[in-house]
Amino acid sequence: MAFWTRKTGDTLATVNEETTVSIGLPLEQGETPTISLISGELPQGLRIKGYNIIGTPFEVGYSKTSTFVLRATSGTNCEDRTYRITVLPN
Repeated sequence: MAFWTRKTGDTLATVNEETTVSIGLPLEQGETPTISLISGELPQGLRIKGYNIIGTPFEVGYSKTSTFVLRATSGTNCEDRTYRITVLPN
């Protein structure tokens, strides 16, 4: 069973600092797994809510890329993907 629609290592988004965002997670339509952050960190100011990464990235002095691993779990099935989000200074 495949949960993710994008391959590991992809950049999910490039966003501007201090700008509120909602980034949809790349999940197969109709799938409703539990999502958890199992390694790395989201950019400061962002968090997972449902099937989105939401929030307002903190100010950065330079372009900063965060790499993290998300796990999608449903019953006995699970899939991990490594993704990136880049925050740009204004």
